[in-house]
Amino acid sequence: MLKSAVAGFVGVIVGAAVVGMATSQQEELTAKVVRAEKFEVVDTKGRVRIVLETLLDAPCLRLYDEASKIRAALWVSLGGSPSLWLYDEAGKTRATLGACLPNSRECCLYWLLLS
Repeated sequence: MLKSAVAGFVGVIVGAAVVGMATSQQEELTAKVVRAEKFEVVDTKGRVRIVLETLLDAPCLRLYDEASKIRAALWVSLGGSPSLWLYDEAGKTRATLGACLPNSRECCLYWLLLS
């Protein structure tokens, strides 16, 4: 009886240690911040669909369609001016929306339709 009680106690201690180690290892794998120069999100077929990176030190987010053609881009210039670019199926720029006069209190928006 004493042997089975001791064996049960040891089993509980070992089990708790294993669970504690697993939890500790999982916490070590969970990062609060991920840093990189470029992130790519791929679909289930491995095609790049989203790219987040800096281009010429300016942040840029690009979205791609199923054929890996760029369809939209959002970026902020070094001067702080944001812009949105829209592309057709061939990857040709079709429209741009952005704010100008980044160092001014005035703001204007431009919408450019390209044929």
